[in-house]
Amino acid sequence: MIYKETNLSTIDRAYTIAFSLRSGSNQICRLLTKYGLGKPDELFQTVPDFDDGRAGISWFRDVVSRNQSGGVFGSKMAHDHRARLDEVLRAAVSGYGGVGDLLPNHKWVWLIRRDKVAQAVSLHIAVETGCWREEKGHKRRVCDYDYISILSKMMILSANDIAWETYFNKNNIDPYQVYYEDFFSDSQGETEKLIDHLGGTMAVSPDMPDLAIQRDEQNQWFYERFLQDLARVGEESFSRDLGVPYAQWNKFFFERGWTRA
Repeated sequence: MIYKETNLSTIDRAYTIAFSLRSGSNQICRLLTKYGLGKPDELFQTVPDFDDGRAGISWFRDVVSRNQSGGVFGSKMAHDHRARLDEVLRAAVSGYGGVGDLLPNHKWVWLIRRDKVAQAVSLHIAVETGCWREEKGHKRRVCDYDYISILSKMMILSANDIAWETYFNKNNIDPYQVYYEDFFSDSQGETEKLIDHLGGTMAVSPDMPDLAIQRDEQNQWFYERFLQDLARVGEESFSRDLGVPYAQWNKFFFERGWTRA
């Protein structure tokens, strides 16, 4: 097996969570840590350059060894981070076909949020306020509504899902899918199914950790306002209301604005 090249004798099994921003990955990673399934986090967000391909394997081995727990290694990856990691490891390992080749008993988990508008609103607020994780009881920070910002993020998030779907199809991978809306409407049942799939057990009470779902009146107002604005696209009054940003958006997308300095 190719994974023997990593010499990870302390690892019995591994999994990778494919995610996009604001799909519940922080909460789910905390749950998996709580129930003894490794210490999943965004461990490959930054992948160095290596002059010697074998140095890339050594670096990968060190990351896995430092972050395994009880013989289980878990991580989460955005699609672009997966692509960069594969680029480095492909240069180091002959016949490399994906991270699962280097980790024993590896499984993929794919987090998906069906409501892309809600996801984009959440991402807009997180970016504008700098608040990505919020403990219960803490007061939320507010920001301004921005139709173009939310629309841009909705497009990016949709493209990210398509990229993951393409990757899985191309590599004949059938990931275990976790839908945001289902998971947080039945956290106990969905957690039990996920942990069972990954080979773990729920030895303690399956309560959600003390991390709030960041959805409040501001999210709802932005959500409804965005849908109202989306329905107005094409109206001259809407173009006037948005002004220069909307004109720049149209120039970029419909007049090949990306080709100009």
